[in-house]
Amino acid sequence: MNSIRVKNLRSLKDTNNVDLKRINLFVGNNSSGKSTLLRVFPLFKQSVQKKINGPILWGGGDDDYVDFGSFAESLNYKAEEDAIRFIFDISVYDNNMYKYNYHRQSHTQNTSFEIAIKDSDKNGLDHISEMDYDYLNNHISIGFSFDKKVRFLKINEEEIDVTSMYDVQQDVWFWETDSLFDVSVHPIRRFVKNKFAECMKIDIKVKDSIANLDTNVRLIDSCMNRIFVTEILGEKIKQEKQSSVDEMIKAAEKKGKIKEAQKWVLIYFALNFMGNISEYLFACFRKVYYITPVRATAERYYTLRNYAVDEVDCRGKNLAIFLNSLGDADLEKFQEWTLENLGFKITTATSEGHVSLKVGREGQSKSVNLSDSGFGYSQILPIITQLWYLAYKKRNEEPIYRAFIDVPIIIAIEQPELHLHPGFQAKLADIIVKIAKENDVKFIIETHSETIINRIGRLIEKDRISNNDVGIYIFDKKLDEDETTVNKSSYDKDGYLQDWPVGFFEPEEV
Repeated sequence: MNSIRVKNLRSLKDTNNVDLKRINLFVGNNSSGKSTLLRVFPLFKQSVQKKINGPILWGGGDDDYVDFGSFAESLNYKAEEDAIRFIFDISVYDNNMYKYNYHRQSHTQNTSFEIAIKDSDKNGLDHISEMDYDYLNNHISIGFSFDKKVRFLKINEEEIDVTSMYDVQQDVWFWETDSLFDVSVHPIRRFVKNKFAECMKIDIKVKDSIANLDTNVRLIDSCMNRIFVTEILGEKIKQEKQSSVDEMIKAAEKKGKIKEAQKWVLIYFALNFMGNISEYLFACFRKVYYITPVRATAERYYTLRNYAVDEVDCRGKNLAIFLNSLGDADLEKFQEWTLENLGFKITTATSEGHVSLKVGREGQSKSVNLSDSGFGYSQILPIITQLWYLAYKKRNEEPIYRAFIDVPIIIAIEQPELHLHPGFQAKLADIIVKIAKENDVKFIIETHSETIINRIGRLIEKDRISNNDVGIYIFDKKLDEDETTVNKSSYDKDGYLQDWPVGFFEPEEV
């Protein structure tokens, strides 16, 4: 995921493209929209984790990450259209390319994928009203009604007549795939195949079982594949028994139907690619990890529960259970890591169905219960535990999308500096920079900390990370306005801030 753009979400009327680098810092005044944009990522994660009636789970429960209320509450009330739009610039694996171009080293396509979500007057639920994306220098646009039927289909602004789509006999066999979004393009794919068959004068007769498909169905596939590779990709394809395919294509050329056939072929493969987009975004949002601004307070004892814990929750409520469930070897690695990077280690002690956490500082022989160690420890522990686990443990356990593209981990953290001494804030910045440089991780951090911002500049100066791997976005919303502007800032190669507002951290004059 290279960038994100959001329109009409609360005060974010239009963020413009926000490039996602290894470290992304969101800064600005309170209620300026920073958290709104950051929470888009856990919003989509909670939406893909549950079976829901609409495309997005706006109102989260106790076991969810964020709560936007509803679509109506989330829509900017001054929006020029009644739609919230999300635009993702992504590099996506293209199985169309892989199937026919084995000599290619890369089978990815860069695309800008946009979804528009609208409210429905019929059932009170929001729905996806439009999808737009690019494929092989062509722009595809698909519109949907509230009942998930196709309203329009456009390719390069040319509208395709789909008025008869749902009257077409659904008799072309296809693979079913899961979709991230609450619509299906399979009816369009069947419609397109039928239109192609009409151009090629091929009759489709499908028998009861897949094994007994009429040979003409396979002939359609062969013709479409041949046209896609030779006419659209401009490459040759080796295929057995091509004589019948050649004859069909030549016949279509003589009848002046080959151009129309090429159009249907391009649309068909573009619709296949939309399935790849959905699969990729599903994998991306599954690998989002979110940490709330206020973590759970320390307790003297935690009740042990007999269930597996494979990650720290966003509020750190299961931290003690998580640490206690680590094996001895992993716990020792974690202790060595925190001792090296932060100067303390955490130990666990169990007794009569309870577990307690103790903090052992470097140079001190006695450990102290977490509840007696100061509020800062309980606030930083969920963050550093999650970071260690994702960077050095879980990264090797995550499945790779399509076995060709490794989906990066996205870690969204709100105000990591809360209740931390500036020295701890600086050490936390050191850890974030180290993890970002060594791993395929993207950090999205909303912060008010001058210490963290200055520390990252210092680390750039020391060549711990490149200035090109860090982005800063300044969110600005005037008191008498309801629209946020998002401005880019950056570090130069010496770690100095560029395009930075004068007196940004200073109070107003009295």
